[in-house]
Amino acid sequence: MVSTPAPTTGQTSELIRPDRKFIGEVMRRGGQSVKKCFQCGTCSVRCLQSCAREGASFPRRQILLTQWGQKDKVLSDPAIWHCYQCNDCSANCPRGAKPGDVLAAVRSIAIERFSFPSFLPRLFEDPRFLPFLFGIPAAILLALVAGLQGLSYPSGKIEYDRFIADIAIEIAAGIVVAFAVVVAGVSTLRFWRALRVARDETLSLAPAYAVAPPAERPDGPGAMAAAPSGSGLAKRLALTANDIVLHQGFRQCDADRARLWGHLAVFYGVPFLMLAAGLAAIYGFIGAEVQRPASDPVKIFGNLGAVLVFAGVGVFVYNRLRTRKGAWGRAVYSDWLLLGMLTLLVVTGAFMEVARYAGSGDAAYSLYLVHLVIVFAAFVYAPYGKFAHTFYRTAALTFAKLGTPGGVIVGPRTKAAMQGAVLAALIGLLAWHTVSWHMNGQQAELFDGIGDGFWATVKGVAYNLGLMAAAGVLLGLFMERLTDLLGYEVKKIEHFAEEDEQESGTTADAGPGEQVA
Repeated sequence: MVSTPAPTTGQTSELIRPDRKFIGEVMRRGGQSVKKCFQCGTCSVRCLQSCAREGASFPRRQILLTQWGQKDKVLSDPAIWHCYQCNDCSANCPRGAKPGDVLAAVRSIAIERFSFPSFLPRLFEDPRFLPFLFGIPAAILLALVAGLQGLSYPSGKIEYDRFIADIAIEIAAGIVVAFAVVVAGVSTLRFWRALRVARDETLSLAPAYAVAPPAERPDGPGAMAAAPSGSGLAKRLALTANDIVLHQGFRQCDADRARLWGHLAVFYGVPFLMLAAGLAAIYGFIGAEVQRPASDPVKIFGNLGAVLVFAGVGVFVYNRLRTRKGAWGRAVYSDWLLLGMLTLLVVTGAFMEVARYAGSGDAAYSLYLVHLVIVFAAFVYAPYGKFAHTFYRTAALTFAKLGTPGGVIVGPRTKAAMQGAVLAALIGLLAWHTVSWHMNGQQAELFDGIGDGFWATVKGVAYNLGLMAAAGVLLGLFMERLTDLLGYEVKKIEHFAEEDEQESGTTADAGPGEQVA
């Protein structure tokens, strides 16, 4: 895009060069109807997310930018994340342009644009890569199991830790969880920088758009997005979290009310499943029996989460199947992939429990292996699919409230505190791992195995060197962030400072053209 100054108005005129590949990609991902829009504005009038935002033209503006192939502008627009794809706009569009489906396609491209690494999201958009999606986690898990203990179904009492040792689960889980956290963090930072750059460019080209926030906070639908900007980060995050947790914006939708309840069921069911898994890990750490009765909190939370997720997935599948060809709200491949993963996750978990109570060891262990592969694949998928909406939407809605041009989201010390907290958590996990392995005798087993054989030596040396290197790096980074947090600055040694002052005084006394000896 080329901009040329227009001196008579003080603004700029733009020569628009559409990105045809971007338009084609939007159409391929479910936004085939984008060119049907003729900018009547019905969607902006009908969308309740737009009513309280004075001067906004959502989603009309975003559809227009997409039609014109303005990829950078539309992907860096936080408004695309205000959409819940409730399809109130699509149901009332006189042209059948389906703005909800178009914005869903735009969001999937935005995830690919800001993700790290950027090529991985394509694995979840193309069915040809499905074998790799599940094959890679399966290969990693099977390699760990085979290398650490061998792959065989134990006889007798069904205990999953006899089939796959806790050490294999810890290593595999640590890899995929760390990967998901790093990808989510880097992607969010990339997205936030793009939002800031786009806003500053807009205000530099058209300062008149930098309107003052309203004196009073508006009420009604969409009020969250219209909240006065420039307030503290904590307050803005709290308002955003309140809207996301309660689905306040989603509750204003009319065209597809059932989708709200399905979304709520999955949104709350997944944390219950994670809570159950966390409690089970704690039981294993303290040496308690992991196989618990049905009345145990682990089973209660796990079963409740499974019921909620299964109910939510059922609503989504029913909605997708009843949607006739050509209508709005039709599912694309990535939607079916997520629904399939959630269904398999719940079904394998439930049948594992049934098989254990029935005493069928082969079935229980086979289902356990499949269940673990799906869990690890889901964590890898999280930063690239619909789960990624959690942090992208949070960043976009929070950014909409931080309206100071060129401002930063946090100060240096706050940033150092956040980074220090993450590093402290990682150090704590490393310490927990070290203590648990020492108590279980696994650390001594690896150390004593050095010299007994090639692979035993490699494992023992690699583990001990890796443990020391990780501890050193984490402690060093933590101390650096702690220094930044405390505001400590290295001061000059006193006699060096005096020499610098004398030298600067001598230089100041020298006249023009004179050289100081």
